[in-house]
Formats: sequence, C-alpha cells, structure tokens
Amino acid sequence: MLYFLIFLYHFIPHPAPAPVHNHPGVCKVQKMTKGADGRVQYIQLEYGRLFRFTPKEMVPYLHGGALVESSVQLIKDHGEYRMILQMTVHATRADKYFGGIADDNDIRMILINGSSVYPKLIDVYAPIDYKDRKDKHIYRASYKLSKRDVKALQKWELDGLGLFWKKGFEEYDIRNVDFFVDRLACIKKIVKNART
Repeated sequence: MLYFLIFLYHFIPHPAPAPVHNHPGVCKVQKMTKGADGRVQYIQLEYGRLFRFTPKEMVPYLHGGALVESSVQLIKDHGEYRMILQMTVHATRADKYFGGIADDNDIRMILINGSSVYPKLIDVYAPIDYKDRKDKHIYRASYKLSKRDVKALQKWELDGLGLFWKKGFEEYDIRNVDFFVDRLACIKKIVKNART
C-alpha cells in the first residue's frame, strides 16, 4: 500500500513555489540574507530608473540623451528601510553647475495626493567621475525611510522629487509614478514568501 501511495504522489500536481528572486519589470533582488529562523533579515534590490530630466533648451545639445538621470536602490535591513539615490549628470561642468548632492539636507518626495514625505539623509558618497567620459558624473546619497514614509509610499504614487544640490534646489517631475508602490510591494511579497 505504501508503494502505491508513493507511486501516486509523483502524478499529483503540486503548485510551484512562488519565485523569490525574479520579479520581471518591477524589481530584482541583488542581495538577500536570511536568519536561522528562515526570515529575511536583509534584502537589497537592484537599482531602478526613477526619472530622466533635460531642460527644453538643452534637448538639441544632448542628442536624445538626458542631462540628469535618477536611479534608486531600496534596502530593507532588519525591518528598517533605506534608499540609495543615484543621480547621473551628463555634463562636462557638472561640479560647477550642481556641485554634488548637499550633505546637510533631506530629500522631499511629493506624492500624487499633494502630501510630501521627507526621508532623512544618512550619508553622501564620494562622486564617481569617469576618466574616459568627462561628461558623466555620478552622485549618490542614502536616506532613511521612516515607517510613516514607507506607509505613504506604499499607498500613494510619487509625483515629484525635490533635491538640494550644493549649488541650489531642483524639483523633478516623476514619470515612473508607481516606482515605490511596486518595489515596496515586491519586498513585502518576497519577505512573506520566504517565511513559507
């Protein structure tokens, strides 16, 4: 009888486990660690593009490229969320006009409902300059997302982003409005699936 049940077991369809590391088009896990209890302790998503910006008067000079491109990486570490904002500036005089991300101000994230969240600045990293490309400069900073920030970003789409550069304040329109809604839902799903 036991052999018969084992034989039948191979013919019974079993649901495939939900994919943990592959969420095409939304987010991809770059690094994940679990504790001894099997719960996710650390999860780091790959960078995803948040927006591209080119002033209208500069469009003819950039040949279809963007003056500023922004990417964000989300990280959940022992229940705490943070993000790394990466700003790529395609200009030979980026330091003269932007000066890098200001190291004494938080960021303003404007939500579609008109409210804003202000993630706290953790650190500003040294700029990355390419020796072979004088027109590409990368500036990065990390920000802590409070529980209130995360709750708002899960519920409301992002409409704009205000950033203090060393040379002044810029506000950017967001085209990828679902960026945080999708990625925070993805992290939540990965953490939930890892427990099962």
